[in-house]
This record gives sequence, C-alpha cells and structure tokens, in this order.
Amino acid sequence: HYMALYHAAMAEYMLGQHDLARRNLSEFLRLYNANDGWRSNGIEILRRLNDSTGRQSEFKRPREPGS
Repeated sequence: HYMALYHAAMAEYMLGQHDLARRNLSEFLRLYNANDGWRSNGIEILRRLNDSTGRQSEFKRPREPGS
C-alpha cells in the first residue's frame, strides 16, 4: 500500500536510513499521484535526500502534510 511506503520512508529518513527512505519515497511517488500535502511532502524529502551540495546535511523532521 502506498501510504505504508510513505510512512516507512519518513521513519527511515528520521533514523538516518537514507537509502531505504529514498527507495520507498520513489516508489510512493510512482504510485501516488494526488496533488496534495502527502505528495508534496514526499517530493520535498526526496529532494533533500538527493541534494548533492550538502546544504541539506542537517536532516530535520519533515512537516506534517496539510500544515
């Protein structure tokens, strides 16, 4: 289920398991196409994970969808 992928990715992100988070967020975004807070948050976190400049080296808690 796509929401299980989202929540697993957020937990992995917070635990520093960034490769797993990246994989699960990519799959979530492939499956979930609604233009809402869940998707936009997933896109933002994936952007942080893929930022090769190091500017996002301090990983912080993602915002709650809808806030």
